[in-house]
Amino acid sequence: MTEEDIDRDPTAAIRRRRAGTLSKLREGSQRDIVVVTGAYDTIQEVLDRLEIPYSIMDPDQLPKADLSRCKALLINCHNTYAGGLFRAADSATLQKEIEDCEEKEATLRKRVQAAKDKKKVFELGLELLKATSELSSLRQQLAAFTGATAMVENIRRFVESGGYVFSSDWGLTILERAFPGTVKNGGNIGPRKVTLRPRAGSKSPLLEEVFYSGPKTGTVASRKLMWEVDSGSYMIKVEKPSVVEVLVEAGDLSRNSGVAVTISPEKSTGKVLHILSHFQRQATNQGDYALQNLLLNFLMERAKK
Repeated sequence: MTEEDIDRDPTAAIRRRRAGTLSKLREGSQRDIVVVTGAYDTIQEVLDRLEIPYSIMDPDQLPKADLSRCKALLINCHNTYAGGLFRAADSATLQKEIEDCEEKEATLRKRVQAAKDKKKVFELGLELLKATSELSSLRQQLAAFTGATAMVENIRRFVESGGYVFSSDWGLTILERAFPGTVKNGGNIGPRKVTLRPRAGSKSPLLEEVFYSGPKTGTVASRKLMWEVDSGSYMIKVEKPSVVEVLVEAGDLSRNSGVAVTISPEKSTGKVLHILSHFQRQATNQGDYALQNLLLNFLMERAKK
C-alpha cells in the first residue's frame, strides 16, 4: 500500500491493509458497539464502510440505557455537551432558585386575587406572568441537569465495569464530571490546522498504523500529519498524568498540546479515548486514515479482553 492509496480513499486503504483486524471485529454482534448520535461527528458512517456491526441511540437515551452487554461506547460530538449542565457540580443552587421563584409566584397570585384596582391587577398580572415563565425555565433546567447527571453516572459505571468509551471535542465536558481530576477543558482553540506527532517515547499499541509512512518503516514512526481543529474546540488539559496517557500531540501548540489521550481511571477496568476536534472533518485523507486506525486499535483492544 502507498500513501497515494490513502490519499485516494483512506477507508478503502484500511479495508485492504487491515483485513485481519476487520474480520475479527465483524464477528461481533450489534450489541458490542453502541454509537451515540451527534451533531458534528458521524462515526457510524465509518463503521458502515468498514462493515463493522453496531447499534445506535440518541443522546437522550443514554442516561437510562442498559450498557451491560456493550463493550465499546462511541459518543459523537454534540452541542448539548458544550452547555454548562455537564460542568455543574450539583443541583443545590438551581433547586434553591426554584424554591425562591415558587414562593415569589405564590405571593404574586395572592396579590392579584386581592387587588381591586384594574391597573394594579394588570401590573401584578405582568409580574406573575414573568415569574411563571422564569419558574418554568428553571424547572426545565433542573430536568436537563438531572438527565445530564444520569448520563455521566451511566458512563462512569460503564467504564468502571470494563467498558471502553470513545469521545471527541465537546465530549470532554462529560469526562470532566465522570472522571474528576483526570482531564479538563484547557480553553478554546480553532479554527486552525496543527501538525501531529506521536508523544515522544510512546509505545502504545493504539498507535499501530496511525503514523504509517510506507512498508519499510515502523508503524509508530513520526511523519507529518495535518489536523483540522474546528472553531471553539476544547483543548485537553491533563490533570492526572498517572491515569492519563497522551498518545498524539500537536507540536505547534505551546500548552495543552494533547490531540489524542487515553484515561484509565483508578479502580476501573475500562478505558476512555478522547480526541481534540472532530472525527471526520480532517485537513487531509492522511489525517482521516490516522484517526480511523486509532479507533480500530481501540476497538480491537477491547474485543481481545
